[in-house]
Amino acid sequence: MKRLNTVHKLIVSATLLSASGLAAGWGCPAVVDSIWSTGITASAGTVAGALNGMMETYAVSRVLNGMRVQSAMKVLAMQINASAEKETTVNMGAKQGMASVFADLSQRETVHSTIMDYNAATGQGYDPCGEVTRSQGVAVAIGEAARDMQDKVIRELDAGPGRFIRDKTAIFTRRLQDAKGIYCTADEAAAGLCASAGQYAGLDVDAANLFASADINSAQNTAKNAFLNNLFGVPRTAISAETAKTPAGQSYLDAKRSEDAIRSVSQASFKSIQSWTERRGDGQAGQSVLDALQAKIGTYAGGDNYEEWAKSKASMSERGLLVEYAKMSATELYLLNQTYQQAGRMEGLTAAMLAARARNAGGVNGGQGIAVLSDAAAQQAQDRAARAKVQ
Repeated sequence: MKRLNTVHKLIVSATLLSASGLAAGWGCPAVVDSIWSTGITASAGTVAGALNGMMETYAVSRVLNGMRVQSAMKVLAMQINASAEKETTVNMGAKQGMASVFADLSQRETVHSTIMDYNAATGQGYDPCGEVTRSQGVAVAIGEAARDMQDKVIRELDAGPGRFIRDKTAIFTRRLQDAKGIYCTADEAAAGLCASAGQYAGLDVDAANLFASADINSAQNTAKNAFLNNLFGVPRTAISAETAKTPAGQSYLDAKRSEDAIRSVSQASFKSIQSWTERRGDGQAGQSVLDALQAKIGTYAGGDNYEEWAKSKASMSERGLLVEYAKMSATELYLLNQTYQQAGRMEGLTAAMLAARARNAGGVNGGQGIAVLSDAAAQQAQDRAARAKVQ
């Protein structure tokens, strides 16, 4: 900068000298041209040298300034780059943190949803293990009840289908003994028909006992058999093979088969009711069908588990509620199937009654229908066979 000031002063001096020379040349008297030319030439050299020096100085200064600017720009670029990298790093860290939070939230939601959907208390309906046990109890009880239904009708009913007897004394004696013993009522005791009221007074003629659950080998269940035997009476009197070949014997046997067929419908229905109230064995097998159904349905209808079931619905997930609804619908379908079977038995009973009336009104057996089937009819058939044999 100092050198530039010196050059500036030289240029100013040369200019002044040139002006003075010009002024002297044009003045009066005139100056010598050679002297003036020499001064001008010297001044021009001086000015040219100063200009060259100034240009060199300017060029050097320009290079230095360019280098400073480039250096400053490099520093600025590095600063900008460092700032951008720092900002990028910060943004990336923030986004990675947010992504981690979202991943944790998503994982937590998945875990929570899985727990809610498959936890026994929230996603499987009420008491899943207990419900399985109760459902199995119903299936086991119904299977046991239906296992030997036909044999029970023939085995436990004195007047079952196809039953004949030659001497009815033993049956009457047994029934009379029971009536005077465990089935004796207070009124019968007061009338002198028995010594005192029995432990199961009147159960042999009480239909209400038929619908009460009892152990299969209990006296209460035996009273159900006594009730059905009193209801259906005693077996028909057997006839001999010779009598069965006569028209009267054949008519008697035909009436007996008709009676057995019609009565078997109601006998099977009564035995179904009894089987549904019989408890067999221990555990699940120790439940009657009615007990098992009560345990199953009672959960939804005010039974032992109703309050816990009602409370559990508030904490169930959507899946748990749907599972519970499916269980209730399955139970409803099962009961509907049992209702259809019951309706079939009722329809059979109605049809059997109509068949009996039609047979009696149709003039079968000489216009008497199955009403002619009696011990007297059997004796008459026997007498006719004997007379035919003598003749």
